[in-house]
Amino acid sequence: MQDQWIITEDCAGHTISEMLRRRKYSLTQRRRLRRLATVYLNDEVAAFHTRPQAGDNVRLVWDNPARHEPWEYPLDIRYEDADFLIINKPAGLLVHATVTERAHTLLHAAQAYLDRRGNGETPHPVHRLDRRTSGLLLLATNAKAQYNFNRYSMPTLWRRYFAFLHGRLPAPYAELAWPLARKPGSIIERRVDLQQGKPARTCLERLGLGAAYSYVSLLPETGRTHQLRVHCAHLGYPLLGDTLYGGDTKYIARQALHAGELQFIHPYTRKAVRVTASLPADMQALLAATR
Repeated sequence: MQDQWIITEDCAGHTISEMLRRRKYSLTQRRRLRRLATVYLNDEVAAFHTRPQAGDNVRLVWDNPARHEPWEYPLDIRYEDADFLIINKPAGLLVHATVTERAHTLLHAAQAYLDRRGNGETPHPVHRLDRRTSGLLLLATNAKAQYNFNRYSMPTLWRRYFAFLHGRLPAPYAELAWPLARKPGSIIERRVDLQQGKPARTCLERLGLGAAYSYVSLLPETGRTHQLRVHCAHLGYPLLGDTLYGGDTKYIARQALHAGELQFIHPYTRKAVRVTASLPADMQALLAATR
């Protein structure tokens, strides 16, 4: 990987180490670069304590040990710039590798895509999506962009999910604020825990009713693991297909949850980015039977 810039008048006389801080590298990243990167000043090897002058060209080059083995898989990319990708993930595709699946994940597919861009990039997820959830996932294409998003843009990240729940919701709107914790004895399952749980908040809006289910919009104000699934189940209306939390597969073979809208303020341009993805075919079939 590399980073390159031209020294401006206001940066002249500062060390390259000081410039990395001004370029919004975290302390951990700066320490790692001092360990791994080679500095070039006007194409000559230099040191981090060098003080370039206005007009000089600085280039840092380093290896990226976190690179994923590329896997060729067609990706539905809804947004792309030098630092971020938004991918419409199909249900069934893992985001991260697991003990049983090490090579065929969204990150491996994104690595293959980034390799074709030819900039030495690696994908870094900004948030999570469960394997059986479909929809929009935001990736940073380098560690610096991930750090800056977490520091400057994470409070602006807004996501809207669409779901189908067992049962006919009587109310058009609900605010769910039950704290969540890991279920004892399980490394996967979560539960509502009023004593030891972490705060979690979800806004629910009913959009339509089927014969035996409800079509809803879900806005997570926090990002706890399985938050939407556990909140809906605790309310008494589990997601269709979500067998872990009380749903069944009569209507759909996976949890009927889709991340359909995503927006944020870009950490570099400070402009709003908004992306949408319509329901996939299995959920479209459910929508056709609602009113």
